[in-house]
Amino acid sequence: MRFLKILIITTTTTLVSFAAYLALFTRFNIASIDFAKLIEFPPRLYIVQSGSMQPAISVGSVVLVTKSTQYNNGDIISFIPTGSKDVVTHRIFSREDSNGKTIFETKGDANEESDRNKIEERQIVGKVVFLVPYLGFLADYGKKP
Repeated sequence: MRFLKILIITTTTTLVSFAAYLALFTRFNIASIDFAKLIEFPPRLYIVQSGSMQPAISVGSVVLVTKSTQYNNGDIISFIPTGSKDVVTHRIFSREDSNGKTIFETKGDANEESDRNKIEERQIVGKVVFLVPYLGFLADYGKKP
């Protein structure tokens, strides 16, 4: 059983690393990547725990999130809502610039209404640049005793 867990974790890590490689070096022009920024703000991986972004992102998907210099309407972002420690991944519904601050209204694709609280740019972890559907189920299984 222990061998199976190690095999699953190793396989998951390899697949996620490969997905990150594809996202960084095939989807984007390598000349446009700011490697200094990648070191300062390394990409992060999250497992999607709810269906609020279906059908764009399924429950159990792994998303690769990187910092961006600009966030626009329609971008899928991961952020930390006010008063929470959890990371939420939703789409930017609207953007408003006022008094030198940019405020975003977000909404899950499957939700009828936008999120209750608007967020500031400082709360954004980054933009979703790549996803692997259902890979998170395998990663979660590998974590169980």
